[in-house]
Amino acid sequence: GKIALKPVQMLVASAVYDAVEAVNSAIEAHGHQLTVNLPPTPSRIVADPARVAQVLQNLLNNACKYTP
Repeated sequence: GKIALKPVQMLVASAVYDAVEAVNSAIEAHGHQLTVNLPPTPSRIVADPARVAQVLQNLLNNACKYTP
């Protein structure tokens, strides 16, 4: 039952914006406002894009659920 990771070089900003787009309806439904501030210089990481997206989406969904 282990997850096979497929690490690739990826842009952090792309992962962040994709996650925000995926949970945007939940953000709006809860009446929240989200501001994203990323550094002006692109940052790259070596990671599994699917897992990074999953982590970021989970964090944003939890923030929506548990923030008054």
